[in-house]
Amino acid sequence: MLLFRRQVAREEVRPILVSNAVPLCSWQYERMFNTTRIPGVETDSLRHWDDSKHVVVYHSGRYFKLPVYFLGQLIRPCEIQAQIEKILLDKSEPAFGEAHLAAMTAGERVPWAKARQKFFSKGVNKSSLDTIEQAAFFVTLDEEEADYDTDGDNTMVSSYAESLLHGKTYDRWFDKSFTLVVYKNGRIGLNGEHSWADAPIIGHLWEHTMYWDGKGIGYGEDKNTLGEASLPLSPPLRLKWDISEECNEVIECSWSRRMRCHMQLMAFKHYGKDVCKKCRISPNAWIQMALQMAYFRHYGKDVCKKCRISPDAWIQMALQMAYFRLMAFKHYGKDVCKKCHISPDAWIQIVLHLQMAYFRDQNKFALTYEASMTRLFREGRTETVRSCTMDSCNFVRAMEDPTKTNEDRIKLLRQAAVTHQNSYRNCMTGTGIDRHLFTLYVVSKYLKEDSKFLGKVLSEPWRLSTSQTPHQQTNLLDLRKHPEYISGGGGFGPVADDGYGVSYIIAGENAIMFHISSKHSCNHTSSRRFMKNIEKALLDMRAMFDNTDKK
Repeated sequence: MLLFRRQVAREEVRPILVSNAVPLCSWQYERMFNTTRIPGVETDSLRHWDDSKHVVVYHSGRYFKLPVYFLGQLIRPCEIQAQIEKILLDKSEPAFGEAHLAAMTAGERVPWAKARQKFFSKGVNKSSLDTIEQAAFFVTLDEEEADYDTDGDNTMVSSYAESLLHGKTYDRWFDKSFTLVVYKNGRIGLNGEHSWADAPIIGHLWEHTMYWDGKGIGYGEDKNTLGEASLPLSPPLRLKWDISEECNEVIECSWSRRMRCHMQLMAFKHYGKDVCKKCRISPNAWIQMALQMAYFRHYGKDVCKKCRISPDAWIQMALQMAYFRLMAFKHYGKDVCKKCHISPDAWIQIVLHLQMAYFRDQNKFALTYEASMTRLFREGRTETVRSCTMDSCNFVRAMEDPTKTNEDRIKLLRQAAVTHQNSYRNCMTGTGIDRHLFTLYVVSKYLKEDSKFLGKVLSEPWRLSTSQTPHQQTNLLDLRKHPEYISGGGGFGPVADDGYGVSYIIAGENAIMFHISSKHSCNHTSSRRFMKNIEKALLDMRAMFDNTDKK
């Protein structure tokens, strides 16, 4: 990661190319490191420093400043390991109020902004907070273990994802651009703050990290870093705090409410309903988000290609048939999509309608958000692809209509996929509508002009929010030869209280990963049920082509 930071600083990162010809804007990379989000009463702000010589490490309730340079040079991995070992061997107790301090970054923003101004604007508290905020990034040495067993029932990998999402809510610094989480058994992962960049940027960092950690830097047979630590480095510096009783009450209040990082009771074993009752908070409100991750191996983009349908459109249609949850589909991958001559993304979006799965889950269609990148333009971020279209709805209805033939359904699927691909292409090239409508809304507010149309359109809930995380943006690793480096991608929470959040990654020819989230407080949504509907929709779509081919 530090090597990648140096490349970013020197502007040596090669731009990602579309069709190996058109470069994407690299502006978002500038704020990847040395960046923090500052809470405000009216609005938050991002603060970026040109350079930083240290990272901050959290372990067992304590904060440590770990310098990563010596005499102007990056220290070697073996030196970093030696410094980390010093932290692990440090048996000192956390200062009063120190252990749960980061819960402030997980709670409501206004209380954090006021507490920051009142308790952390001078003295030792300001100095320590500055050290955290100005760090290259934040590191958590988690005292728990995590594992990534994609061949099981997805329980283990879902717990892994949940831990990365929120941990204990006080052991990740959620305002930093990202937190690197290192588990006790050596597993790693990231928790990213979203305002500074979009998922492909942090995904690029992760591909670089996976390659250089496994292939570039390497480890010895004893699993230690190569080389011997020999530099006369001072031990990592414990950050000091002077937390008053009043300040600690604010910290504990933020921690106990779990406003931003909701725990799933079945996966979290440190306490149960007894603690919720003592804090006068209902367990249902305490544990808001249900997150699931799974690995779908039945097929991948291979099937989509064979069927001559874009994998993204394929998945979006399936999602409309199902609704939302983090899952990894193992029956097939993009190989099936290719065989069907449908893009993998279109394939998945249709499933989710991402349209079929949602329809089967809720017995109705929903306004569907799919993020499209606009990095063909300077400082571009995203545009909204409205995946629930008349064509996708027609396909889903045909799938549920026993009087329709497979030939009829395939024709409707291909039409829905073409519509989806055209919509995605329009959004990428600057002819989407949602950012334009939002700009008009902002201008209308500035001019104090009331627009009922804009107010209605922009207030409609996105009950199905979806996003595809790009995979293998670089050519560093051949994932066909090294499938162990396939990443599970990332996920996010639902946008609407009664909706689903679905993130998916087309991981190769024979696998698709899904992250599916919903809220426990909603009685008619279930991440687990939606996962089952997505899986069934994907299998039904492949069977539709298989049965047609046999005729």
